[in-house]
Amino acid sequence: QLTHRDVVLDFFKGKKGYIFGLRAGEPLCFTPGDRELHARVNGKAMPVVRYSKAFRERLKRLTDRRYRPYSSKIRFILAWKGKEDAEETAIVLPDVVLRRD
Repeated sequence: QLTHRDVVLDFFKGKKGYIFGLRAGEPLCFTPGDRELHARVNGKAMPVVRYSKAFRERLKRLTDRRYRPYSSKIRFILAWKGKEDAEETAIVLPDVVLRRD
């Protein structure tokens, strides 16, 4: 389960329109390089999650131990407001399942 610390919160700014069209439980697709997760929005793959540097490092340690991303889905869609933001931003917190080779 990814948390606020595992995603880049500023990445979600400007994406509220299509994020609100998503639902918890929807599957997400991995991207090459393991930096983002995509969802199908109107037939197109749209980026909905960007991993934080700390999570990418943790994922790298796990892949070095032969764990590979297997599946992912939306766990929560939340509202977040940065300290200097005028309005809230919709963010996606996913579940990521890893399997060992």
